[in-house]
Amino acid sequence: MKKWKIILAAFSLLLIAGAGYVYYLLEVKTYEVKDEKVEEVVSEDYDIALPEEESSDGAAPAQETADETGEEKDTTAASEESDGQNRDSSNTTTETTSTGSNNKESTTKVDKSSLTVSTDKKAAKTASSEKTDTKQKPKAPAKPAAKEIAAKYEPSFVQLEAQANSKIDALVSHAYSEYKTKQQDGENVDYFYFYSKYSTAGKILERKTDSTFNYVYNALVNELINNGYDSTEAQKFKTAYEAAKKERRSAILNKAKANM
Repeated sequence: MKKWKIILAAFSLLLIAGAGYVYYLLEVKTYEVKDEKVEEVVSEDYDIALPEEESSDGAAPAQETADETGEEKDTTAASEESDGQNRDSSNTTTETTSTGSNNKESTTKVDKSSLTVSTDKKAAKTASSEKTDTKQKPKAPAKPAAKEIAAKYEPSFVQLEAQANSKIDALVSHAYSEYKTKQQDGENVDYFYFYSKYSTAGKILERKTDSTFNYVYNALVNELINNGYDSTEAQKFKTAYEAAKKERRSAILNKAKANM
């Protein structure tokens, strides 16, 4: 009975020692993994285009400025016309006065008539201008729906996913090429070296991808909030991204194993 206990204890120690050594090789031991191609892939920034943000006011302010300019032009034109008519009225009064006192009554009647016509024209012009301005001012566009805002950002998330997968494929392709080169040169292929090198590259790439995703995601959330919504509509993109990230974590090693 004592013998079996000693054997089991020895076997357990061997398992623990073996597991510890594997952990050391995978996680603790450092390897010379400097590689320009790998650094180029993981250091290259993502090129993601964001949509233009739209507020609930839309483009109304620009249109209002244009309308105000039109209104000023109409007011200036009306003022110039009124000034011209007043000058004509003044000339008529001067000429009539020089003919003598016999024509004073007639002159006064003519001048009042001219002033009445001028006032009527000015009132009609002002009313016409106000009516035109009312027609020209468009209604402010309706506030975009939350789904419409989220849909604008979908191409940005698709771009990020495509570029992240492309980087993974580039790392796998380089790993396979390095493996084949070592085999052809008769070098010893150290699998722990490959694991350390490409898992480290994968972690760096994941951090960069996370940062880019958060940049796009936060822009979407901010636009939703600016339009009076919460972040519910953006949550589906985060859920999809987390699922895709889990797949990418294992993809680099799985694809490498499949090619080796």
